[in-house]
Amino acid sequence: MTQINLLPWREQARHAKKVRFGLMAAGGVVFAVIILLGLHGHYDRLISEQQARNAFITTALSTEQGEMNHLTAEKKQQLELLSQLNFIVNLRRADYKAVELLNGLTRVVPDAVFFTKVMRIGDQVTLFGRAKSNLQITQLMENIKAVPIFEQPQLSVITAKENTAGEERTFQVEFVQKQ
Repeated sequence: MTQINLLPWREQARHAKKVRFGLMAAGGVVFAVIILLGLHGHYDRLISEQQARNAFITTALSTEQGEMNHLTAEKKQQLELLSQLNFIVNLRRADYKAVELLNGLTRVVPDAVFFTKVMRIGDQVTLFGRAKSNLQITQLMENIKAVPIFEQPQLSVITAKENTAGEERTFQVEFVQKQ
């Protein structure tokens, strides 16, 4: 039998395996680098898209905030105008109530009753005056009760004074003027 030296053949097979392993390892590294670069590009694109969305939302929020500030200013101006309008309406009502009060008082005053002072605070009206007799003051009280815009008349003070023309009474009547 012939002796065959298998060592060179084994060396070549080992060398071929090493080369193939190196190529596979290099191919794996290249493949991994390509995958990593692809993932890096993919995530970089996702990040830039998210940043673009964030920028759009920030712009939209600033626009909406500007509109909200504008609407708030308009609402504030509207409330100011409404308060001024209410003030004018209440002023007209108060003027009308004063006219209504004086008009009502002219209808209830009996002869020989004189008012020295008429005072109105809110809806509360106080009359100060003079009369010749208690009967005239009683007539004034009944007349005030008969007027629908006046209610709860009360005689709070009545005093009698003697003077040259005879006896004279001073009085104070309080009542409420309805709305």
